[in-house]
Amino acid sequence: MLYAQSDHKNSKGSKFLNVYGSKPETSYSKEDDGNLPKSRFCLIPTDPSTCLKTCSKMIYYLVSILGVIGFTSCLSFAQPPPPPFYDEIQVPVMVITDGDTFVMNIGNKSFIVEPIGVDAPETNPLQCYGMEAQSRAMQLLTAKMVKLEADPALGKGLINGRLLRYIWVDGKLFNYLMIREGFAKTFNYETPYNYQIYFFEAEQAARQEKRGIWGTCEGR
Repeated sequence: MLYAQSDHKNSKGSKFLNVYGSKPETSYSKEDDGNLPKSRFCLIPTDPSTCLKTCSKMIYYLVSILGVIGFTSCLSFAQPPPPPFYDEIQVPVMVITDGDTFVMNIGNKSFIVEPIGVDAPETNPLQCYGMEAQSRAMQLLTAKMVKLEADPALGKGLINGRLLRYIWVDGKLFNYLMIREGFAKTFNYETPYNYQIYFFEAEQAARQEKRGIWGTCEGR
């Protein structure tokens, strides 16, 4: 679309077009008081070099903003994505003993379930940040139906009558959250497990930020 050129000038003498092809309702010159013109028209510079510089700056700022948004999104969703749970079960949490020990009814039996890779402080005997870890676990799991995911690397995941499982609640991995928020440390087994790298990075971040146990219990 072509627009008619008007004789309107800004304080530097550059000619402008308005997007409707007609003269703006107000003018602006060196003698004005320095306020921007109160025109309802959008002014576009007709000088190609000026337009190129302006457009280049706009593109640069837009790309920068999108980059920041993308980086922030990556940080916000650092936990592993949920699996499809084709062979997994959904069970209610019955008892929360501490930050990494729960009782759940599976079928007609009760099992003690421990989240894979999570080492939370104890409540009996009470360790530093033990009550805080238990309280956070209760916030995340109380009155919730959770999905349990086994890890093939750990075989059946049954040790001394305790089930080792990844615990998914509301689409989030409980194991990861407890470590990332500083309520637990990572626990490593003889065999590397599925989400180990995620847990390792979560612990490093919590340690650097001095979250939870890393800011309260160091040296205790």
